[in-house]
Amino acid sequence: MTLVTVDYGNTLDPNLGGRGFDPQRLETDLAEAFKEAQEDVEARRASGEMGFFALPEARETARTVQEVADGFGQWFENLVVLGIGGSALGTITLRDALLGPVWNE
Repeated sequence: MTLVTVDYGNTLDPNLGGRGFDPQRLETDLAEAFKEAQEDVEARRASGEMGFFALPEARETARTVQEVADGFGQWFENLVVLGIGGSALGTITLRDALLGPVWNE
């Protein structure tokens, strides 16, 4: 598995004209905070609380989902899946898709 790389360069003071955070903090308090956050995530992942981390390897789950989808295919011609990234994004997407661009004018 490839590790994720985070580029935080545009949050630093030198790149934001003094409005970012001091890069020295990466060696002190922020280093400790990041370490604690990583440990928390790993503990929650190991306990199963954050099971979504295992989804790429969940072949049996994928087979089950495919079986359910195949079963629904007997009854429906079309299926819409709304994956939301925020509290209202799914409903906004559905509204925009169904109502058209000038529905509220």
